[in-house]
Amino acid sequence: MPKLNINELTLPLFSITGKAFREEGEKNWWINASGPSDLPKLDGFRIVETGRSFDVKEIVWERGRGKFQFKGIPEAALNQDVTLIPESWPVQLSPKALFVPLGPGNQKLSGPSGTLKSPLFESRGKSVSFKRIDTSSGRFVILVSSRKDLPVLVGAPYSMEDEKGNLVQLALLAAEPLRERDVDELIHKVYRFPGEPSITALYSLNLRLRGWVELPPPLWQEEFTESFGIGGVRIMKLARENLTKKLLRLIKRPGGVPKADLAKVMELPDAVLGQLLRWCEEDKKLIFREGFVLPVEEASTYLSPIAKKLWRDLEFKGLDGIHLSALKDPVVIEQFRGLIRMNLILGLEEDWVISEPSYKKAISLICTPENVDKTFTLAELKELMGPTRRLLIALLNRMEMDGYVVREESLRRIVKTLES
Repeated sequence: MPKLNINELTLPLFSITGKAFREEGEKNWWINASGPSDLPKLDGFRIVETGRSFDVKEIVWERGRGKFQFKGIPEAALNQDVTLIPESWPVQLSPKALFVPLGPGNQKLSGPSGTLKSPLFESRGKSVSFKRIDTSSGRFVILVSSRKDLPVLVGAPYSMEDEKGNLVQLALLAAEPLRERDVDELIHKVYRFPGEPSITALYSLNLRLRGWVELPPPLWQEEFTESFGIGGVRIMKLARENLTKKLLRLIKRPGGVPKADLAKVMELPDAVLGQLLRWCEEDKKLIFREGFVLPVEEASTYLSPIAKKLWRDLEFKGLDGIHLSALKDPVVIEQFRGLIRMNLILGLEEDWVISEPSYKKAISLICTPENVDKTFTLAELKELMGPTRRLLIALLNRMEMDGYVVREESLRRIVKTLES
């Protein structure tokens, strides 16, 4: 694949025209917009200024103008002050970024402040602070800082005008997180070869620096040595191994970890984390359950002391179980919910929990060979099993779901035994 030069990167930006509206008889909202003549394949948009994403349900588009039916965002968030870009483009928000100048290396640019401009934000630009860092090769880079987050995209075109009116065209090299040693490494590598770096080279530098990178659609077919991934994500081999170890260590908690929390804990973009999770699921290293991510190891091997105690206490409760609504400690309640997600205990209707052995005992008390195909009233079953009426109904509903009993009006028919 030929290398993509910086001046060849075209950003598919869309502008909203007018306010959100509803068509007659419809519940969903529409917006009018203008943008590229050739509409890219769209699953959703990202608001450049805020980073917020939303889904697109339907598109009507012709010659650079049209309308989108959207969902997943309040209509008030979409107004004429925002710019949209397809969600597949990895535009992020960052208060700090490193830029390489385009053109001659001896251009004048003096800080400490100036105006940064880009197609990614309003035409008047952003007031920023910047530091010019000269290198031994005679070239320089620009480290930009802003009080507010800036829309950033590696390889995207920018320009900087200093207070004296000097103007330099720039390309974004990298954004936060940027440690001092990261800046030094990037400066050293970006000028190893003469001439301006290609966009592919800029993304390759970020990949080597962080171990992963998100790519814009024009680079999705690009191959990077010793990296894995498809579409818009590439992860280096060693980074994949280290990130997998970190991920599996993090989810070894009673009840697992909410999937929605992992991106922040792992310090990864959603797309990169998603690729990592898919690999781990394919390798049978984790499972998803009720919005949580859990390891596949025997859950009892990594239970916390409090979870182990609650697990044992529930077994001692037998058929009485525990009603979570009667508990006052939210930590204890969450521990029980975690044990449910780990399939160590059973969660029944109306917030009842019961141990697995106690549930099997309840089945064995009524689902005997001689009772198969017989019907029983609730009073008769209560006499056989003994729990309160509310817990009895919750148990019977679970048995019905598991195929042991069938409800026939006010009666329950036994249809199989525990062993069958």
